[in-house]
Amino acid sequence: MSFLDRARATSILRSMYEPDPPPREFPVADLKSVLQGTCTAIIGEYKRASPRGIIRTDIAPWDYFEAIAGHVDAFSVLTEPLWFLGDYRYVGIAKRFGRPVLFKDFVTSHRQVWQAFGYGADAVLLIYDLLGGEALADLADHVSRLGMTPLVEVSAPHQVAEVVELGIDAVIGANTRDLHTLEVSWTRGREIAREAVRRGLLTVLESGVKGSEDVADAASLGVHGVLVGTALMLRPQLAEELRRAACVQ
Repeated sequence: MSFLDRARATSILRSMYEPDPPPREFPVADLKSVLQGTCTAIIGEYKRASPRGIIRTDIAPWDYFEAIAGHVDAFSVLTEPLWFLGDYRYVGIAKRFGRPVLFKDFVTSHRQVWQAFGYGADAVLLIYDLLGGEALADLADHVSRLGMTPLVEVSAPHQVAEVVELGIDAVIGANTRDLHTLEVSWTRGREIAREAVRRGLLTVLESGVKGSEDVADAASLGVHGVLVGTALMLRPQLAEELRRAACVQ
């Protein structure tokens, strides 16, 4: 069983037993407007662990968000507890620093979308390889109806066309990581990003961004944002350097 298959099974079980979300405290912010700025947007991710192991657990979410808030345009928050040591409550903490927040989990149900909304998310990650066509379109519609932005993560260029054919109004996440094997291919990510940009879609390059050279490369492709997780978790002060690279077109 691949990692994605295990994640799907775990997500379905979790969604059955999650408590009701709290009443939403913050208005929804528009992630799309952030991605339409003059510079490539930097999305800083709070990710304590990954399926490959612990990344960093000695930095509290409020300290992390405060450290990078002046140099990033949005936050991404891992809420999955088993492999990523995440928590829904981190979303609400991120919202207090005045940036749009992406809810990042293995979302398979309307209930999880409601969780994202209740805890304050402005955008919700939906994984093409996890959901498939009809379920993806249904959840994307639910996200949009709540005023949030669906960010549809794809792992191959042809999936960009399929998202368009489904009529989904979403930001495209060009994932360099194969969620079945967890291997990263910058070449594949660039190919996906090129296809999405060619179609005029708002595009975020995800996974494997390690420094300013990667950000500059992504900007040269015309992508609208880059999502940076591990590199910023290990060194939050890198955010200032990434900001400079993102504004050199």
